[in-house]
Formats: sequence, C-alpha cells, structure tokens
Amino acid sequence: MSKHYSSKQPHSHAPVSHPPGGVAGQAQPAGHTEPAKTPEVPPVMQTNGAGCLLRVFWMGGGWLILLLSAYSISQNKIGFAATGDWFYWPVALAMLAARYLDIVKYDGRTASGKPTDISHWKRYALILAVASLAVWTLAHLAAAVGR
Repeated sequence: MSKHYSSKQPHSHAPVSHPPGGVAGQAQPAGHTEPAKTPEVPPVMQTNGAGCLLRVFWMGGGWLILLLSAYSISQNKIGFAATGDWFYWPVALAMLAARYLDIVKYDGRTASGKPTDISHWKRYALILAVASLAVWTLAHLAAAVGR
C-alpha cells in the first residue's frame, strides 16, 4: 500500500522554533539541554583599494620587479649604472615604504592574515636589505663574468 498525501495539507520540512522553556511553558524532558551557542566570529577586516595594492606590491610585485631588474643588470655589459640599477634600489626603497604604510595606515597584516606591528616592518626591512644586496651583487658578478 502506498502513502497518499492530500494536496490540501501543507508539507513543511522547516524546523519548528520553540521558546527557550519549551512549547508554551511545557517542561523539558530529563537530560535535555539547550543547544550550544555558536561562538562569535570576529568580523573580517576590510581593506580599501590602496591598502590592497600596497600589500600586493610589498608581498610579490616588488620582488618580481627586483628579480627582473637583477636579470637586466646581469645581461648588461657596460658595468654599473645599468638600466636595471636605475630601477632596482628605488623599488627596494618603495617596498620598504609600502610595507610601513601598510602597517601604520591600513591595518597591515601578515601573509597569513595576522595583525602586524612595527617589529614586523623591522624584520621585513632586514630581510629585504640582505636579500636585495645579495641578489644585486650576484647580478653584477654575473655581468662581469659575461664580459
């Protein structure tokens, strides 16, 4: 035998909402507990366009420009003051400035989204200085060997 439902009866699968004390003052069965409340999720920080561009620049775009400039330096046969040199150090300084502005003006975050402070900028400045000096030196050595 099959079940037949009348089209006159509404079928709803929506959960029924009851007041905290049960249905109209009914006592709750023994062992019943209120459902656990979900923890509040902190709001996601929104960044304006300028802050987003700064982050893209200091996290990736600036490094790409430095590498392309280093490649240009390594291919240059005229020595120092090559075209790549004119871009290399200004971009490195702009990356430092972008990271600083990101922290102090745009509520800077790490690559994993954690809040930052000036100690992050100091660490970034040290890493950027050492890495960019090493790459710049290697690029000029490669250019000198290739002459």
